[in-house]
Amino acid sequence: FQRLRTALRTVSERWPVVIMSKEAVSSVRERLGLETIVYASSYGFAVGDPGEPFAVSLGRHFLPAINNTEKNLEDRLGTLPGVHIRRLPYSITVKYDEADASAVSAVEQYLSELSAAETELRLVRDGKKAEFRPDLDWDKGRTLLHLARTVHVDGSRLVPLFIGDDITDED
Repeated sequence: FQRLRTALRTVSERWPVVIMSKEAVSSVRERLGLETIVYASSYGFAVGDPGEPFAVSLGRHFLPAINNTEKNLEDRLGTLPGVHIRRLPYSITVKYDEADASAVSAVEQYLSELSAAETELRLVRDGKKAEFRPDLDWDKGRTLLHLARTVHVDGSRLVPLFIGDDITDED
């Protein structure tokens, strides 16, 4: 981990660096301990910590819907073996790749029902992983463009490099 931190510090001394994570901005900033990096979380629904000049929190309006959906998921799926529900700052992830076939069917059926009833959140599926997040026309790519304008990066010289294993990394 120290080698990663050193490499990020070196790169950030020459170019703007943005770390986008599912985790809370404060958590990632605390782990890396680098003040020269811009942090974004929840696929760009939160950028920077409150009080920063470019702090944006598009997801705050959706917290009541996220809280309600989290409760519904926990109540209905939380006890199923092999099903893991994880709350992130502005989303809820349901992983069920370890569940048996009958549980997979129940999870997928309930996710569809909940998605149909929920008007403020969008369901994004990726194999046996599903995520409820704010239903906004916003993603990691739009966050990158926003930050490029905010930190005054010349768009013609912008070279985004994403490292990840999630379908949302394609945004």
